Amino acid sequence: MRSGVARERLFGSVAAWLNNELTRGQAARLTCEWVTDNKHLYLVQVDQEDEDVDGVNPFQLRIGPVHRSDPTTSGSFLRPAEGEALQDWDKLKVLEELWESGATHKPTLFYTPLAALPKMAMLDARTALEQDFRSLIGPDNIIVRTSVRAGAEKVPNLPRTECVDPAEAAAWCLAERAKLAQGEVGPDDLAFVAHRFVPAPAAAWARAEPDNPVVEVHSLWGLPDALQYCPYDIWEVHIPTGFATEYPDYKSNMLIPRNNSGWEYVRIKNELARALSIGRREAVDVATRTAVIAQQLGRACHIMWFVGCTDWDGTHFNLPWYWTEAHVAQKNIDRTSYRVFRVANTTNLQEFLRHDGPRARQALELSPTDLDLMRDTKFIDAVGKAAKDAGVPVILAGSTLAHAYFQLRKQGCAVISPGEKEHSRARRSTVLGKLVRDKIPARITQRQEAEITRRLPSGSIKGFLLSKLLEEALEVRNAEDRSEKIIELADLYEVVLALIHAEGLSLGDVVAAADVKRAQAGGFEEGLVLMQTAILGRDRSTLQESTRTGTQVLGRKISEQEFEIPFTFFGFAEMDQPRSLTFGSLGIRLDLVLKADRIELRASKEAEQLDLPLDLTIGADSTLE
Repeated sequence: MRSGVARERLFGSVAAWLNNELTRGQAARLTCEWVTDNKHLYLVQVDQEDEDVDGVNPFQLRIGPVHRSDPTTSGSFLRPAEGEALQDWDKLKVLEELWESGATHKPTLFYTPLAALPKMAMLDARTALEQDFRSLIGPDNIIVRTSVRAGAEKVPNLPRTECVDPAEAAAWCLAERAKLAQGEVGPDDLAFVAHRFVPAPAAAWARAEPDNPVVEVHSLWGLPDALQYCPYDIWEVHIPTGFATEYPDYKSNMLIPRNNSGWEYVRIKNELARALSIGRREAVDVATRTAVIAQQLGRACHIMWFVGCTDWDGTHFNLPWYWTEAHVAQKNIDRTSYRVFRVANTTNLQEFLRHDGPRARQALELSPTDLDLMRDTKFIDAVGKAAKDAGVPVILAGSTLAHAYFQLRKQGCAVISPGEKEHSRARRSTVLGKLVRDKIPARITQRQEAEITRRLPSGSIKGFLLSKLLEEALEVRNAEDRSEKIIELADLYEVVLALIHAEGLSLGDVVAAADVKRAQAGGFEEGLVLMQTAILGRDRSTLQESTRTGTQVLGRKISEQEFEIPFTFFGFAEMDQPRSLTFGSLGIRLDLVLKADRIELRASKEAEQLDLPLDLTIGADSTLE
């Protein structure tokens, strides 16, 4: 398209035409993708999105605390995961592989070998098994999974329950035992592992390999099964420095638990779909601990995490749950101009198999919405075989670290992963420009990592120390448990000491002055906020509080062209989440994102819908004159 008008007016007029002509009378909005060769602008794609009538806000979902069972009590059939059992069963061995001895928040698991279970007809034994579930785990939200012997080949998506009550759990175990007894793996080599449902706002898969400083984390709100098929965010964390780079994606759907003990596949609100599903702090914690586990295992691995769990005392923690051997994701192949055949269920798959037309530029999109199919290994294998036999690729929006991708690759079919970046995300040269502790450069060199360090002139040190003071204060604010708060306050204290030294003073001088000032004016323990002052006239005895002087955390609008951002913004604003200031008269929106060590600003022109005398025709050869 070519136009003689300003770019803002061009976008505005195109947006107006698209909305007036293409979506007239529809509850929808359009997203336009443009490219330019520095001479012309080309509209290459228009996507229609539903308005947020029934989308879910993932930040408003209520997440309860993680339940803790007594790990020392046994029942008639269920036993606590301890002793030799940790070496016998794959899903119990993870308690030693993923957790150190005496670790806080270590999950409580119970198990029973299938060979120890009674037959369906033995009513008394079934009643005893039901009582085991009730007394050891609880009255509801019980999860039962199937485990193979430790050391045997890890089998993804083995049978498991949703959240069930004790009677349902006992009935499921006995019925599933009868089914599995007819399979390739006998009851002697299988066990049921039971626990209470683990509530968490988000889930992640992380990939690490020994001696590799970079860990990749894929995350999505809700239950981890959705990571196999839904778009996700990518974090890349450089462990030695804690430097984390985020690659957010448009996350369309998620899996959430419902009060009726089932799951629901829901759409995420459009305006929130590009927000990060986990924050930098959580990504760094998951990546760091994944790297430690990979080093201990001595092999590259993928680890599944529940992220943002809550304890009964209100503290938050991340819970490693399961690991598999790492597989290598294939290079992203060309994913343009495909005729997509969506497979959401077995009926769709049969329709694809019956198709007798040409297969040129055709692709299967695997996108099941039924939870049973999401975990159905045979269904995934059938889709992979169908794609391979037809010579077409499979489009899989889910994580390349999760089970579904691995199963499709084992079938030998080509997999297109829209969420994977087409360029390498390996951390190369990173410009930091931040003040670090004196021994950090030497430690970086010892890790065989290149670094460039400059010594500041004395006149510049104070400015960097003041900015470092704010950075460390934010770290203190984000610290959650006591030990972490102590560490972050120690960093803050170290910066204060450096400032005292830079001013040519001593700590004793500062402490003495602090004592005098405290005696005169008090400290800051009571949290008093001075809102207003004034000299009152004879006709006034009190102040009328202004609504503009509240302790707002984003900005106070002074005029149509001016905002004030108080320092409370740094103390209360959510990390990694955009906040917006709108200059209506200028048609500009300014997005601010508070990071741990910086503020990101992004200015954008508000869309204008202009009534221009233009004849717009959208097509491959269309031009806008």
